Amino acid sequence: VISTGTTIAAKGHRYGEGVSGENGLITYTCTVCGDKFEKRELSVPKVSISVEKASDHKMKITGTFKDYENSDQYYEVTGKGLVYISSTRLGSKTLTVHTSGRTKVTCKTFSDEGTFSYTMKPTNASAKYTIKAYLSYIDGDGVLRYAYSSQVVTTLNQLSQ
Repeated sequence: VISTGTTIAAKGHRYGEGVSGENGLITYTCTVCGDKFEKRELSVPKVSISVEKASDHKMKITGTFKDYENSDQYYEVTGKGLVYISSTRLGSKTLTVHTSGRTKVTCKTFSDEGTFSYTMKPTNASAKYTIKAYLSYIDGDGVLRYAYSSQVVTTLNQLSQ
């Protein structure tokens, strides 16, 4: 309402909690005027790992972005790869991309199924390795984060059995 010589302050918007809908969309409604907007609630990507014996005394390590076909519902993945280290060298530490002495393999692309892989040659068939797959992503606050698979601890001999 406009009247001569009088200023009426805008009431502003006050949005409620939001209501979850399909495909991760949350609808927020203004309690003052009824205005609505939608925002996608993104999830942290999840990754799994498998290790198998490959030819020529090698191990094939495969990471899988779980639910890859719905990747638009997750924070954007900015990198992917594998980390491994001799279990003896790792000791009681936790294996991450920042662990001192680890080997980090960065993979360029996903397969159509959301996998990425690398073939490594162990120092010998009985050398025990701790191995993880990872996905890097930028969270809602703009911070680089890592999602890790569970770890696999194995030797080439164990994979051959």
